[in-house]
Amino acid sequence: MSQEYQTELLGSIVNGPDGTVMEVCRERYLPVPLNCVPPHFLNGIKIYISTPPGFSLYNSDNKPISEKDYTRLLDAGIKYVYISAQDQKAYFEAIENSINDIIESKEILIERKSEILYSSTIALAEQLCQDDISGESIEKSQDICSATVSLIMNDPRAFRYLYDVTAHDFLTATHMSNVSTLLIGFACHVGIKDPGLLSDIGTGGLLHDIGKIFISNDILNNEEELSERQREYFNRHVEQGVCYLEKNACISPEAMNVIVQHHERMDGTGYPQGLKGKEISITGRMAAVADVFDAMTAARPYRKEVISIEDALERLKAMAPHQLDCKVVEAFESFIQFSLLGQNSLTFSANNNYILNELNIKQPNEGNPSGRIFPRLYFRAHAILRAVNKDGEKWTLGPKNQVIVYNISQGGIGILSMTKFEDDKVMHITIKTPGNTPDIIYLASVVRNKEYGGGWYTIGMKFLKEINSESIEDIYKLLS
Repeated sequence: MSQEYQTELLGSIVNGPDGTVMEVCRERYLPVPLNCVPPHFLNGIKIYISTPPGFSLYNSDNKPISEKDYTRLLDAGIKYVYISAQDQKAYFEAIENSINDIIESKEILIERKSEILYSSTIALAEQLCQDDISGESIEKSQDICSATVSLIMNDPRAFRYLYDVTAHDFLTATHMSNVSTLLIGFACHVGIKDPGLLSDIGTGGLLHDIGKIFISNDILNNEEELSERQREYFNRHVEQGVCYLEKNACISPEAMNVIVQHHERMDGTGYPQGLKGKEISITGRMAAVADVFDAMTAARPYRKEVISIEDALERLKAMAPHQLDCKVVEAFESFIQFSLLGQNSLTFSANNNYILNELNIKQPNEGNPSGRIFPRLYFRAHAILRAVNKDGEKWTLGPKNQVIVYNISQGGIGILSMTKFEDDKVMHITIKTPGNTPDIIYLASVVRNKEYGGGWYTIGMKFLKEINSESIEDIYKLLS
């Protein structure tokens, strides 16, 4: 969670309009990023502002906040206003009804979009965990997941920002929200491009532990190892959740696979069905990895320390191949290393193609259907792009631009950039490599600029000198 947002969640005192001091806790009050929320979202809601060491009521619920009020607050440098627990439902309903407009807005920063989207996902998950599993709430789950898909697909930085605002406690609602976000990011990274399928996978993640509403809090909050009888009782949450959803909601097969199979294990020791190997769907195997990863990295009261991302990845690998699918774990590791740790990874490696094949999705270069002279390898790697300029007889390099390389062939390279470059411009490309391996450097000229979304462009470039196929294979091996 970002430090600023986390700080805003930790207010302790509220001053009422009559000066009365009221205590505030994270569960009762919610910070709202003011520059992201139109004033009409706050109509009919009591608004509090920070007045250290506490908070003060700014306006009552029967006095709509005006455009003048809104502008005055922003001009005063106020970034957050606060709403109470009793008003959060009305606020989130307003957010949910406008979530797509928020995600598509060019005026709202990606960091703020992530905060709004994640807090809305948590609010919905909490609603679901309070036994509100109506057809309407399931539809809202699908809408929230579709918005997450849109944000991640339109901006390569989105998953990182969503992870930054993620809470890492192990409350059921938090865990369900985190697994949904992880699964959508993971699925996008391996090359799934169908928004409907991505949303289904994310919806499965958001609902995967819904059966825990039928388990007593004594068992859910138990800090000791469960007895055999308690474990059998707890394990029933999967079947109870599935049974309830089948009777009360319309869930896609892919979403249902995530829900019913996320506790299955490759050696058949999982539950509820004891499935083995490829009897478990590929989305079920992906969900198992995401579920375990979030459980490992969550802070729990009885843990002396939080497991780091790096240690969690090592523990996942130790669980393969007996419990988790080796190739899915390796693909997930590649996703986390690229998205969270800033390390290069090959997106369309054999492990990711393995997932796509099981979903009957053809790889982009399969059979070279585009008719290009050279087949492309698709991957994601961090790189530096600099324009090559000539000043008289002297050649110079322009400012550094941080970019993402996403494909390469013998003839050229494709990148994602926040900057658009003029056609035919010669560029100096430095691809960052792991360890002590020398960086890879090429010269190429710009042949195509295309708007990608979220302020990004796809830039197609042609190498000044063709690269032999052996060199391309070396890059493939190095970055994988």
